[in-house]
Amino acid sequence: MTPREAKINLRAEIATRLKSCTPAALEMGSAAVCRRLESLNLNGLIMAYLPMQDEVDLKPFLQNRLGIGVAVPIVDWNARTMHAARLKGLESPHIVKGRHGVYSPAEDHPVEAEEIDAILIPGVAFDQQGHRLGRGGGFYDRFLEQIPSQCLTIGIGFEEQLVEAVPIEEWDRQLDLVVAPQGIFKKS
Repeated sequence: MTPREAKINLRAEIATRLKSCTPAALEMGSAAVCRRLESLNLNGLIMAYLPMQDEVDLKPFLQNRLGIGVAVPIVDWNARTMHAARLKGLESPHIVKGRHGVYSPAEDHPVEAEEIDAILIPGVAFDQQGHRLGRGGGFYDRFLEQIPSQCLTIGIGFEEQLVEAVPIEEWDRQLDLVVAPQGIFKKS
């Protein structure tokens, strides 16, 4: 099986796992991840994401950081790229739902990649070595090529998204940390 085929199969497996979770279980998992993120004492500007239905909800963590600095991605679907934009608030009118259900800031206040101190990255699956399986569009892979090496990269997922090994290809970038309800894992 090729890495591409293995990724397709793993995406289907994780989707099945997540569909079997109750909303209460996902809420508890999200709260546990937010507590673990607080324990990291992250400084400076953080780039995060506004959650889709099957992603860890970081809003409680982000709400406490708005005054310090939070950026989120704005996706250009036609160019297949994304850039970071400063987030002013977590509810309407500050955010809008766009294509594929992806939320983004209502106003684009761009942030340079060099300004970002840490990036909280969603994914479909993660392993404890810092490998990530995304949704297949390559948006984060391309964005991570632009960030300085000192920027901390942190994968965010539920327990059901942790696997023994994520199939990887040459363009897949290993993350510094993976944060899940059951722990914080550093790349090996």
